[in-house]
Amino acid sequence: MAIDSVANVKLALGISGTGDDDKILALLEPLTAAIETYTRRAFTQASRTEHLTSQGEQSLPLHWTPVSAITSVTDRVTSTAIDSSEYALEDDVGILRRLPIGWRWSEGTRRYTVVYTGGPSIAPADIKAAFYEMIQAGLVGQGGIKSEKDGDYSYTLGEGSMDGVPKAAQATLNSYRARVI
Repeated sequence: MAIDSVANVKLALGISGTGDDDKILALLEPLTAAIETYTRRAFTQASRTEHLTSQGEQSLPLHWTPVSAITSVTDRVTSTAIDSSEYALEDDVGILRRLPIGWRWSEGTRRYTVVYTGGPSIAPADIKAAFYEMIQAGLVGQGGIKSEKDGDYSYTLGEGSMDGVPKAAQATLNSYRARVI
């Protein structure tokens, strides 16, 4: 899922007609991925899969918040699906707590596979503005996108970009960028 639609991008950029529709459509997903990768945050609601490590604690954090639904939790060591009655979700912060209280997740590196729907349903306005700037740069061949390929879409980053983010959008995206500890 992309941060916004072709119709909204065209409206924001003052584009009429359909001449750029295919190019805009081709940019939506890769630029959404570039923004989410750069900021290390979700701005779209999508199905996510994580392999989580447990050190025997009672809670496991999910990365892509907020979490709207858990599809499955599987112990990869025992190949056992964990019943939903054995955990509780704190959806806004993406924490899976083991139930009943006092129980702990078994230890293991990348032991649990969690499939869930995570990320906000609507991106913040300033993130959308940065997204539009990136698409504009891609359409005019400046900054973020230097070259493209149509079949199995690919792109090459241009000068003045950082992880696929044109300089004009960096200040906004930097304010959302999660720190890595």
